[in-house]
Amino acid sequence: MKLLTTIQVKAILAKEGAKGLYAGYGAFLLRDLPFDAIEFVVYEQLKTGYSKYAKRDLYSAETSVIGAFAGGFTGKKPPPSIHLPCKQNRISN
Repeated sequence: MKLLTTIQVKAILAKEGAKGLYAGYGAFLLRDLPFDAIEFVVYEQLKTGYSKYAKRDLYSAETSVIGAFAGGFTGKKPPPSIHLPCKQNRISN
C-alpha cells in the first residue's frame, strides 16, 4: 500500500506540481465550513448556558462532553452543501 501511495504522489507531483496535491481542497472547505460553523455555535451556546447554570467555570471533562454533544447534534444533520455535486477523489480514478 505504501509503495502505491508513493507512486501516486510522485505522479501527481510530476504532472501538476505541489499544487496538484491540494486539488479538491476548495470543494472540501465549501462542504465542511457551514457544518463546522454550526457546530462551533452550538458548542459555545451549550458551554455558556451550562456554565451559567453551574455558576462556575467548567471542568475539562464537562467541556469535552459538551463538545461531543455539539458534534453529535450537528452530525445528525447533513451539512447544508451536501447536495452539491462533488468530484470523486482523483487518486482513486
